[in-house]
Amino acid sequence: MANFIKTTRSPGRRWRLLVAALALLVPAATAWAAPRPVVLELFTSNGCSSCPPAYALLSDLRENPPADDIELILLNQHVDYWDNLGWVDPFSGAKYTDRQRGYARNVFGSGRVYTPQLVVDGQREMVGSRRGEVTAAIKAQADAANLPVTLNIARDGARAVTATVDLGGNARDGAVQVWLAMTQDDVVTQVGGGENGGRSLHEDGVVHQLVPAQVVAGQQRYSAQLSLPSRAPVASLAVVAFVQRVPSRAIVGATRTPLSQTSLSLKASPTQQELASIVH
Repeated sequence: MANFIKTTRSPGRRWRLLVAALALLVPAATAWAAPRPVVLELFTSNGCSSCPPAYALLSDLRENPPADDIELILLNQHVDYWDNLGWVDPFSGAKYTDRQRGYARNVFGSGRVYTPQLVVDGQREMVGSRRGEVTAAIKAQADAANLPVTLNIARDGARAVTATVDLGGNARDGAVQVWLAMTQDDVVTQVGGGENGGRSLHEDGVVHQLVPAQVVAGQQRYSAQLSLPSRAPVASLAVVAFVQRVPSRAIVGATRTPLSQTSLSLKASPTQQELASIVH
C-alpha cells in the first residue's frame, strides 16, 4: 500500500482529478443556495366574500411553492373601502388603500382597484384566487435579479422593536425605497356582518404595520421602529423588509424574520441579551 501511495502521477492527471472532484461539489453548493424571495401583496378585505379563497391559495403556495428555489413572503393589506358595506374590518387602513391605488395609477396604468388583487414583486397583478395566473407570475419572478438584504431586529422598549436593514449588491445603482412590515400568521377573524357575516376566516401574512425605513448610513443601511400588536402571540409575528426601485416600484430584494426565531420576549424590562441584534 505504501508503494501505491508513492506512485507518481502526471500533473495533467492530478488536474483532471481535481476538476472532477469540484464538479461533484457543485450540486451540493447549489442545493444550499438561499431561495429567491418573491413578495406577494394581497389587497383584501374580510368584508369581501371573494377574498377567503385567496387566503387559502396563498397560504398553500407558501407551504408548497411552485418552484424549489423561491420563498414566498405574504403581505395581506386590508383596504378600507369595504368598511361601509356592513362590517368594519379591524385590520383595514387608508394607507393600504392608498398603496393599492398607487400601483393602479403608476404601475398598471388602469386606475382600477378591486379585491382580492394580488401584486407580485410590485410588477404583475391578477385576481388573488386564480391559481394558474398566480403560479405563473411567481415562476416568472423566480429568475429575476435579487438584491441581498440583511435584517437585524433589536428590542426597543416593552412593545416595540427596531429593525435595521443592510443592503448588498448594486443598491447604489438606482434610487430605492426600503419598507418594513410587522405581519401576523394564523389569524382567525369572526366576521360579524357584511358578505362574510357569521363566517370564521383564517389567513396568514396579515400586515399590522407598514412603514418606510429611514436612511442610517449612505444608501446601504436603513432603520425603522415597529410596534408589537396587542394580544398577538410573539410566535405568530414576523418582520418583513423589502426593497423597491424608484419610480418603477419593482421589488428587487426582501427577507422575513419570524420573531420566534429571535431571542425577543414580551418582558417589560428586557435584558441586555434580549436587546442584542438578531441577524437573519
